[in-house]
Amino acid sequence: MQISPLTLQDIYHTGSIEYELSRELILEKICFLAVSYFCVSTELRFIVTLKEDPSIDPIAKRKESEYYHGKALDIGISFLPSECPLVNHILMSYSKHHAPSAQIISETEEQNEQVRCIRPMKGIDSNKHQPIVRANRDVNVKIT
Repeated sequence: MQISPLTLQDIYHTGSIEYELSRELILEKICFLAVSYFCVSTELRFIVTLKEDPSIDPIAKRKESEYYHGKALDIGISFLPSECPLVNHILMSYSKHHAPSAQIISETEEQNEQVRCIRPMKGIDSNKHQPIVRANRDVNVKIT
């Protein structure tokens, strides 16, 4: 996968404010944000998988990856229709790598996982997905 960074000029169009606030441009920016979170999550997961840097805490990085993946899913499900290929890809990837339903439940220990259901915003037509994701309230994300 080859990714090139976006510049401010790529995001900001020099048209009028009415154009900036048009439905198409807002949806494009929502897609950019969801893809950005998804890419960060994927890269963090690759860092953990490659195990090249011994100073990295794999458990913390995995949680951080799940946090960003959940953010991408939250944005996609909330604002985009369910037929959108981007939403389907992010949802399938989350289900494959981080789904709470796939975790092993110990019968001898108390479970304190907090999950939440992502629901679409009012007015989003044709949204059949309402995935359950971990709340990840204990993840401390630092951007450096």
